[in-house]
Amino acid sequence: MPKLANGYTRIANEIMDEFAKIRIPGRARQILDFILRKTYGWNKKTDKITLTQFVKGTGLNKVHIVYVISKLLQMNLITKEITLGKWNPNIYGFNKDFKTWRPLSKKITTFMPKSSLKKKCYICGYDRAVEKHHIIPLSEGGLDRVLNIAMLCPNCHTLTHKGEFTKEFLIIQKGNAEVVTKNNNTFNQKRKQVLSPKITIPLKDTITKDTITKDKGIPPCPQKEIIKLYHEILPGLPSVETWPKYSGKQLRMRWREDPKRQHIENWEKLFLYIKKSEFLMGNNNRGWTADLFWIVHPINFAKILSGKYHKNQKNNLTPYEEFINERG
Repeated sequence: MPKLANGYTRIANEIMDEFAKIRIPGRARQILDFILRKTYGWNKKTDKITLTQFVKGTGLNKVHIVYVISKLLQMNLITKEITLGKWNPNIYGFNKDFKTWRPLSKKITTFMPKSSLKKKCYICGYDRAVEKHHIIPLSEGGLDRVLNIAMLCPNCHTLTHKGEFTKEFLIIQKGNAEVVTKNNNTFNQKRKQVLSPKITIPLKDTITKDTITKDKGIPPCPQKEIIKLYHEILPGLPSVETWPKYSGKQLRMRWREDPKRQHIENWEKLFLYIKKSEFLMGNNNRGWTADLFWIVHPINFAKILSGKYHKNQKNNLTPYEEFINERG
């Protein structure tokens, strides 16, 4: 029989009361409980946790774990600090400020057909040549199934294997690309035997108070203010005369991907960081300059943040996070 003498996890009653008010899906609650056990269970605020530890502690598959962690981050229930180095595990913690939690919208469970894999790159949209990429490699226990496959062009596929794109990013891009509608004729009882495992997707006709609450959790992207900042800080780059829907969608995606980007001050710092790059400002062999359309593209945005176009006097890369820390 379990005894308190063998150890227990101290959690404030206020937290337990708030847990009862928020909808947390089953797998997400498993991961959350495991993080609480590894942190509060050892009287720590944060702890280094590997994917292997998550697998052993919850019994879930790695691809599900990566997906669920991204959902918990969207709900602002946990914190995650990415550590540099292949063998350094990420640092996870629990966000006890329940006023900042973001509830999920109501969802329904349906089946996704195998044909849902789009014949275009999930990252850049290139559609002339695409390849299948396993988000969790087969060598690491990943499944050769639709849930674990992302379609990538040869260029993005190569960059992914070089570590340019994380598993979390691929899962988000996969979700954005594979749009399934409720009235799709492939959803019928006769074809259940050829469909892939069940997934959960939000539908337009499930707009409720919960959905509205979720939208309020992420402030709307102030595109006009960001474009105005771009013109003020980077007058040497091409100006934005027209702003097509596709570019607006890309900008909103960059805004929603990270809570830190959901403040106009962060975009001011980003443009100042871009201004420090001689290459992006046109000091290169071709005389090429970046523009806002190019900046908000997912591949280019990731390269900018990694410091690919910024070099200090020692000829080493200066990532965006280091630039922000130096400025205080």
